[in-house]
Amino acid sequence: MLKFTRRNLLQASAMLPFGIALPMFGEKGLEFPTGNNPSFWNGDYVVHKNVDVSKLDKGIIKAKVNGSWQEFPVRGYSDGFLDWNLKNREQFLGIFLRMFSGDMKAGKEISFDGAHNAMVASYGRKRDDSVFTLNNAVKGTGLLPKPDIIKTKIEELNKGDDSEDMKVRKAKIEYLLDNYKNKELWDRRTLISLELYSTPKFQTHTFLNVMENPLTTLVFLHMVSYELRCICYLIDPKNPKLTDMEKDWIAYSNGAHSYFHGKSKVNFITSVYFIIEEFDNSPARVEKGRGRRTVP
Repeated sequence: MLKFTRRNLLQASAMLPFGIALPMFGEKGLEFPTGNNPSFWNGDYVVHKNVDVSKLDKGIIKAKVNGSWQEFPVRGYSDGFLDWNLKNREQFLGIFLRMFSGDMKAGKEISFDGAHNAMVASYGRKRDDSVFTLNNAVKGTGLLPKPDIIKTKIEELNKGDDSEDMKVRKAKIEYLLDNYKNKELWDRRTLISLELYSTPKFQTHTFLNVMENPLTTLVFLHMVSYELRCICYLIDPKNPKLTDMEKDWIAYSNGAHSYFHGKSKVNFITSVYFIIEEFDNSPARVEKGRGRRTVP
């Protein structure tokens, strides 16, 4: 009979979307095989010139979409989306707590659908190896704390211990669960992600599309399926002209990633998704779903 050991857990968790031992391919200097290296870069960092957040305090995002500048009202996500997202994350992390307590069957309940993994659709720039500009990719996606508390949360995340001790790992999961039980913590205007792989020598198709045309849609695969239509803003930590707000977004997104995965050697480009429209695409929700818009 197999025993539930630290090694068993580490091996299992390495395969998860929140995997504790997930390799950071963005640190390995990959090169894009087709040589498509457009002039988005200023030396070793990127500046997203097609998004303007200067009116964010007025609830407006400016973006250059399909070649012309437009203003978009940031409406944010609904109560329904937040309730589903938080509940789903609590359920997922609860599986880890059971694993830490020695329940070997708990790992069989892990699923790759749900609140963390958004399918991100984008279009705008054709890669050298394709006739399509349209792209879809699954991205690990998180919630962002409100501006008045984000610095406190960054400090808390930075105190995380990378020890493999089970008690330490359990405490980290419990910390995350406490956050996900607090609906008032989160900035409803946005979701966040990381552009883990893109460098001046290697760019994902999502990166190329968003830099050219920041219009994106995020779909979550679950029994309840939400679609968020967004303007995506890419922020490079190496950019010397970042605002304090942009630095906080980068620090939190990278800090949250390192808190669960283990400390990274680098900070990655942060993707901030400003939510313009929300739809409920759930096929079984006859009264609420099936493509109905859920935020006025």
